Amino acid sequence: EWCSIAEPQKKAAFERGEASCPYTTVVELVEYFDIPQEDFTLLILNAPEYIDYNVDVIYAGTDVAEEYYTRERTQDAAARQVLHCMKLELTQYVIDNKPEAYNAWVKEKNADGWFGSELFKNNLTKLTDINKNISNILTASTEFKGTNISQFSIAEMISAFNIPREVVDMAYLNNKKFAGFEGTIDIDTLFTANMDTSCFKTLNPIDIDMQYFTYTESIVEIK
Repeated sequence: EWCSIAEPQKKAAFERGEASCPYTTVVELVEYFDIPQEDFTLLILNAPEYIDYNVDVIYAGTDVAEEYYTRERTQDAAARQVLHCMKLELTQYVIDNKPEAYNAWVKEKNADGWFGSELFKNNLTKLTDINKNISNILTASTEFKGTNISQFSIAEMISAFNIPREVVDMAYLNNKKFAGFEGTIDIDTLFTANMDTSCFKTLNPIDIDMQYFTYTESIVEIK
């Protein structure tokens, strides 16, 4: 009901030049339904890595959000989406060509708490109470149950499985035309980087790969 009213109003406001976007936003949704920030934070724990749900900004209101989500942020999100899609392809390549090695790798990561197990265990009851329909909750199981690709970087996959350069190039070629993507991912550096593997345990995986993304005009600053 809210969408049927709010969406035409937003589009009309955009056409009058009174809104920067013709679509309803997460900011407007949480404001209208008065969704508690704590609940929203729990619900996005497993949100796609390329969506920038900055909770503090979202709950600061539309003016703050519009200032934060500038063109640079939009480009950042597009680059993250390209990297996300590349990881999907590269993950499938490893599963198809080195299934036993991949399963063993995932089991090891699960054993190390790869799925943010403590966070999910601590919030599992409350999260389920918030939304009874949530059924695919990640657990701390050490058995292979699949993979959450947001928890590793392309650089890590290349290092772990010696993925051929031509496979990485093809994954990039297949996805770099994503709408809104402006810039370049430096495959040469990404593929040959002599990285300290400890970074795979201490840095956000997507931020590792984003270091190899360059805007058309300027280099991304990772904060």
